[in-house]
Amino acid sequence: MKKRKPVDGHTKTNRLLQQARRDFERHEHKEIGPGHWVIRRKHRDGRGWDSAFFTHIVVMGRSAISVWGDISACVFAYCSGAITPEAVIAWMGRRPDPHYYGRQKAHIGMGAHELLDSFDDAVALFDLRWQRRQLALDISGSHPQDEKTGRFVKLDTVLSERCRDAFDDAERKLGSGEHPQLIKQALYDDLSKEYPECYEWVFDIGSYTSSRVVYALAAIERLHILLAAEGGERAEAA
Repeated sequence: MKKRKPVDGHTKTNRLLQQARRDFERHEHKEIGPGHWVIRRKHRDGRGWDSAFFTHIVVMGRSAISVWGDISACVFAYCSGAITPEAVIAWMGRRPDPHYYGRQKAHIGMGAHELLDSFDDAVALFDLRWQRRQLALDISGSHPQDEKTGRFVKLDTVLSERCRDAFDDAERKLGSGEHPQLIKQALYDDLSKEYPECYEWVFDIGSYTSSRVVYALAAIERLHILLAAEGGERAEAA
């Protein structure tokens, strides 16, 4: 099976966030009750509401946000210092960060790692090649040179045959239908015999922030934009 072009997880997540923002860009908001809103968009012909990405957003106890609807459910928890529901929305919506902060608060809210991360073959391919090169650099201390000629040699040559075969085997298995966890476990089993520290990164190969978290953040961001605009209009009217 032909593999896709390698892409790093940070870029993959950013692309997903931009798509989510486009999917919510026409959404309007409606207050259901204190701290409870829905965001939705009208059909392009202006007749009625489109159910695509229809989303409920609820502030819970001024410390957490629950998001669900025509996207996967997600909870962000451990907001401190906010006084109003709108301030809690601003906590996540002002600068949505799917790479660290937003993901961290989703972890507190939901606890399950399998809800926070997704796996992608293109990201895994990038990670495998990056870690392979990094491991070789760590072993050699620099780009290795031939002792006789002084010329730079292929960086991969500092790795053992077992190590090279392990990385090659993992690449071949991507897209084959084999479960990603089995691919990573096999890679760990082979590498750990020589490089036990590989446990620090091997099981994160191919991971990026899940659409569950990213779309929830984008929905909260959209609501924050709408609430901020509404607040500005009220201030001007006053």
